[in-house]
Amino acid sequence: MPGTLAIDLGSTTTVVAWQDGTASPPRLLALAPYALDDPAVVPSLIWLTGPEGAAGALVGRQVLDAGLADAEGPGLLRDFKRRIGASPEPSSPGRSPGAPARAGGSQAEDSEGSEGPGGSEAAAPQPWLTP
Repeated sequence: MPGTLAIDLGSTTTVVAWQDGTASPPRLLALAPYALDDPAVVPSLIWLTGPEGAAGALVGRQVLDAGLADAEGPGLLRDFKRRIGASPEPSSPGRSPGAPARAGGSQAEDSEGSEGPGGSEAAAPQPWLTP
């Protein structure tokens, strides 16, 4: 069936839409178990359950259902849209390019010291999040 598949990767939600080859309007695709129900949007969240996601990953709604969206830990990835297609950043000790503490930060903030989100404590190394 010819048509158009569109993906809008947003900072907080992602939508996937389909429009067939006729003049019908596009419709959002419900992607169970990743999407919320109404509207059919996928929260832009990933939780890696081990090094390189070796033990698996939770995506979108699965992260919310597991109560991990506000959890602190190296496995939570959000605000990763800006990194798509970018060159890998070198990691500094105790910092991870995908860590929630860095999401939304500026380049200047990222280059200052190795303080974690709680102040002067350094974050634990997160080797599986290094690109």
